[in-house]
Amino acid sequence: NNGGYFVSVKEQMASDTASYLPNPKNIHPSEVGYNMIAEQFYAAWQAVKEEPPVEEPQPTITFNDVPATHWANEYVKEATARGMIKGYPDGSFKPETTLEKVHFTSILTRALQLTATKPVAFLDVADYDAATQAEIAAAHEALIVRNFTGYFNPRQPLTRIEAARMFYAANTHLMGQPYVPTSVVTFSDTVALSKEDQAAIAMLKQ
Repeated sequence: NNGGYFVSVKEQMASDTASYLPNPKNIHPSEVGYNMIAEQFYAAWQAVKEEPPVEEPQPTITFNDVPATHWANEYVKEATARGMIKGYPDGSFKPETTLEKVHFTSILTRALQLTATKPVAFLDVADYDAATQAEIAAAHEALIVRNFTGYFNPRQPLTRIEAARMFYAANTHLMGQPYVPTSVVTFSDTVALSKEDQAAIAMLKQ
């Protein structure tokens, strides 16, 4: 239970007592006996070393405001199990809260398992903890978020088109090249958008 292993040498010792334990009144084996014990321990260690690591079961995280009857319950559980979302310290998920840019950036960074190699390059994220700053920095390095003005605007509510842009950039990072739509996808209010924004929407729809 504590991760230890017991290696029995009793049978091996009894198989040749004269060689391994020549003086029954002395509990110390002979040199040959010690070598035998060492070989038994080494064989056991080799077997343990080759065993695949046992993954500890991850506890199921539930939120007090996303009951089993909630339409998004399974999605929330899946995203939580993957480490994409963490919820709030009071045990809530706040499903109706508007997503801020910093939240969405953290979710994408965790989903893609991105890591930063440089300090965060934005001037307005110093109030966030080190982990969040590292997530923003990682997204910036992957070109999922850009730095044109030096400001990230972390608390800015995320619009649908901004989310589409970030998904599109994340896909480009994963695939190594921009997604090319197989057909034109238009909505009545997207025709005036840039070609890249239209491609992002098309990618998500297709």
